[in-house]
Order: sequence, then structure tokens, then C-alpha cells
Amino acid sequence: MKKMKSNLMKNVSLAVATICTVQFSVTGIASAQVVTPQPLEAYSVVASSVSNGLKASVSSVNVTIGDSETIRLTYNGSPIDNALVDWEIGSSSIASVSNGVVYGKKVGTTVATARYNGYRVTVRVTVDRAQTLEATKTEVSVKKGKKTNVSLKFAGSSLPGSRATWKTADKTVATVDDGEIKGVGQGSTVITASYKDQEVEIRVDVEGGNSDGKLEADVTKLKMEKGDKETIKLTYDDDKLSGSKATWKTSKSSVATVNDDGVVTAKGKGTATITAKYKGYEVEVEVYVDTDSSGKLEADETSISLKKGDRDTIQLTYDDERLSGSKATWKTSNSSVATVDDGVVTAKGQGTATITASYKGDKVEIRVNVDYNNSGKLEVNDSTISLKKGERETVTLKYDGSSIGNSSASWSTSRSSVATVSSSGTITATGKGKATITAQYKGEKVEIEVTVDSSSGMLEADDTSVTLKKGERETVKLRYDGDTISNSKASWKTSKSSVATVTSSGTITAKGKGTATITATYKGEKVEIEVKVDSKSSGKLEADDTSITIKKGDSEKIKLTYDGDDISSTKAKWKSNKSSVASVSSSGSVKGKKKGKATITAEYKGYEVEIEVTVK
Repeated sequence: MKKMKSNLMKNVSLAVATICTVQFSVTGIASAQVVTPQPLEAYSVVASSVSNGLKASVSSVNVTIGDSETIRLTYNGSPIDNALVDWEIGSSSIASVSNGVVYGKKVGTTVATARYNGYRVTVRVTVDRAQTLEATKTEVSVKKGKKTNVSLKFAGSSLPGSRATWKTADKTVATVDDGEIKGVGQGSTVITASYKDQEVEIRVDVEGGNSDGKLEADVTKLKMEKGDKETIKLTYDDDKLSGSKATWKTSKSSVATVNDDGVVTAKGKGTATITAKYKGYEVEVEVYVDTDSSGKLEADETSISLKKGDRDTIQLTYDDERLSGSKATWKTSNSSVATVDDGVVTAKGQGTATITASYKGDKVEIRVNVDYNNSGKLEVNDSTISLKKGERETVTLKYDGSSIGNSSASWSTSRSSVATVSSSGTITATGKGKATITAQYKGEKVEIEVTVDSSSGMLEADDTSVTLKKGERETVKLRYDGDTISNSKASWKTSKSSVATVTSSGTITAKGKGTATITATYKGEKVEIEVKVDSKSSGKLEADDTSITIKKGDSEKIKLTYDGDDISSTKAKWKSNKSSVASVSSSGSVKGKKKGKATITAEYKGYEVEIEVTVK
């Protein structure tokens, strides 16, 4: 009886799985075709006719360039993990697919195919440009009476300004005409461009007409030999100023002279001060002619390895100051291996060559190795990444030490539920956990460990209490999860604009006496900065030590206070009157260079403090 039941079920299964089709030709003669029997799961004849096999949630997907869409699958009626399925794309130049995530690359149509357990399903993929309006600048600064232009893009293509509709929130601050913005009066406003139901805003800050008259030279000191000539270049209010418009003089014509165009000529050994004056403002440049100097010429690299056709630029310094490659004399010991032009080395053929740079009697040599053989080493700029759900990060690749386009490599993820990766190397955090992103290129591969944390990040400001005088400005810096972020990524507001205002880039301006709270918001996190404005501020700048003694090669950091409050040393401007004796960094770190004495000056908000330095 059991044997009869078993044979009966086999016959039923075979009968159901056998498909017979009858076709009629043009002549009317019927033909029959029997398809090879397909095995069915035991005792599930009725159910399998409805849900058996691999199915996609959609028959087609639309995606924009740079964005992604996920195709969901079911197998025998139950959801299946996309990572278990084999995926392929018809045209990899239009789109890519990885674990069911389709990424748009360029406009067009193709087909994504999924295969699993002998079944196959296809989904039509259409890639379009994102219909978004973008401005080349979202923040601009312009002086009263000056103009600046903002260009637009729509769906990735340039859009003439005349085709958009423009408006300004405050015509007394700035006007706009087809993208040309003109500063009218001091203050801030928002310019809006509209096109096809899309809008983009441009924040405009207009500086007042009362110029601070800042005159600056491109150098603060010159080291020259008798007979040398150097041209000093000037700027006034950050705009280039022709040397002929300024008045020039020298403190000692026997050492150095200067003509009406700012051309300095070294005459004899010694030190002289060149002074330029314009509209009541002046700037000084110290000139040293044949004075005691180490005259040390150095290169940032003394040995480099290249492949044929590669290029590398050698950076030079002379007496610890950067020297333009065009000012040095260059030569190569073997032009068939490597050539050099103003410091740019080009690998020509396998072998070894020595590049020599000479300047003012001093020289430095750089050894160059050119090798045909390459290791084929694939590297990534960051092999460990931490993200929060929804965040994205793009890694960059190098092959044999040279950067390659991310789209040249193939990318995959070990867990798409944690992190996905696009064909351009953009990693997107999709859920809490850990995943491994793999990039492959020319048979080599590199892995990136990705950790996704769903917890919220911490937003911090470098200064949560600021004291200013009316009219003064200060920019705070933000960190998110310990990493510095651009201020423009946060949203800013003030509790009292009559006391202090804040721009979209985090620049606080003191308006009137009192206290205000500036709030920065980023990814749902907030940080507050208390701002006190006092019109009776003493403006006193002090250093923690006004006289220090250090040894050659040693360093010591100077700390500053302003109105009794500690300030970051990086907010001040630093200079040394003798950098050959003691130099100072932008953070106030003083380094002894050689035996002697020097004066370090810190300047902040128009106030200065001097520190006497003795180097032993």
C-alpha cells in the first residue's frame, strides 16, 4: 500500500511539472512541445504554482546619477538575503549592482540580473540626472560698491543666470542681476535663485565702505647678495596694488636701494629697511645683504623612486624659507634616466640619476631611481572607518604609489545591512555593526574595515565663551566626534542680534554691549557659545613669559591672555625679527636656530606683546 502511494505521488508530481504547449503554424498544422520535467518540493503541488522560484519586488527601478536603489527579492515566497544571490549588470558604464544595491553612474537604461539556485530574475534599470539646482558658491563676501558673480547648475549642466529667477532678501545690503551680486550696504542678506520649482540660497556678507586700509607686502624680509635685484609686491585691502602707486624709501642706500616700482637692488654688505607708504599706511621689509647666514639649501626629498613616465616635484627651502624652483639652477647626471625642469623631475628610463639644485653658491642633491618593475601594490587612504547610520565617506586608491580613479576598481561589501559601497568608492552606513569593504584592481585587492554606530555624535566648539568689543569679529571652530568639520555644514543662530550676530560660516560680530548666546546645530547636536560684548574693554594682550632662554634646536611655546582670559595662540599673528636666531610657528612655538638674541612679536586685535629670546 505504501509503495502504491509513493508511485502515485511521483506520477502526480511528474504530471504537474510537465508543461505541454500546443502551437499553430501559419499553415494551421498543430505541433506539441514537451518541456523537460522540473522537480517540485514534495507534497506542495498547489502552493508552488503561486510562489515557487525567485521574484523581485519591482520589475524596474529609476535611479539618479550618484544615488542608489535597492532591489528586494523573495524565494519561494520568503525574503532572501541579497548577499546570497549572484548579481550582474548589463552595462557597467550606466550602473553597477552589488548585493541588490543599484548605483547610477551615467544617463541610460540597462538590466540588472539576479541568479539563485537555478532561477533568474531581471529588473530594468533607468538612470537619469538628478533634477537639482546648484550654485557654484553658497556663501560670498563682497565689499560695498563691488560686484561678484555666482554661476548655476541644473541636473549637472551649466544654467545661464538669465534663465533663473533671482531675488534678494534685503536690497539695502545687496542686489542681484542674473547672478551678478553687488554690495550696497554693510550687513548680511540671502540671495535666492529659482528654476523649475527648485531653489538655492546664497548667503551674502557685505563689508562696509570704511576700509581698514591694510597695506601688505608679499615678503617681510629679503636675503640678498651684492648686485641682486628683487621686486616687492604689495596688496591693499587684499587687492593687488601696483608698486608705482606707493611711495618707497630705504633706511640705508649704501646697503640697498629701491625704485618707484618696488624693485630692490643690493648695494653693499649690511642691513636696511625698505618702507612702502600708501594712503597713510605703510609696510616695512627688512633687507639683509651678504650678512651672516647659514645659506643652507635643502630639498624636501633627497631620494625618490619613480616609474617610467612618472613625475615628481622637488620643493626647496633656503635658510628655512620656501624657495621657488624657478630661482634655482637644476641639472641631471643622466638625462636618459631622469630630466628636471624648475624642480619637476620626469622619469625617462630605467636606472639611477642624480638631480642637483644650486642657489647662491649652495647646492643639494636628490637621488632618483627609475624602475620598470612595479609591485602592483594597491593601497587605500584609510583602512579603518567609523561611521554613523546614514553617513557617507569616500575612500581613495593608489596603485604603485599613483592615484587611480575609484571607478577603475571593483567594489564589494561583506554585509550590505551594515555598509554598502558604490562603484566610485563611496561607503554608506546602513545599520549598526561591522563590515568589510573590498576594492580590487589588476588582481590586487585592499580591504577597509567599517564600523557603524547608531549612537549620536558629540558637537564641540573650540571656544564656548568669547569676549569682544563692539565691531570686533571672531570665528569659532567646530568638531564632531573629535573631527574638525566645516562651519558651513552647521546651522547658526544668535539669541540677541543687537549684541552679536553670526554668519553661516561661524563668524561672530559684536554689535552692542551685552551678552548673547550663539548656537550651532549639526546632525541634531547643538553647542552654545556665550558672547560678551563690552565697550570698555582694556584690550590688553599679555604673554606668560616676556623673556626666555633656550638652547639651539630646542622649542618653547608661548601662551597668551587677552583682557585676562586665555586665548588660543593660533588666533594671534606671530613674527620674529631674526628668524636665523629664533623662529616662531603660527601656534606660538619658538625654536632656537643659532646662538644670539631675537624678539618674537605676537599681534591680536591690534594689540602686540614682545618676547625677548636668547639662544645659547
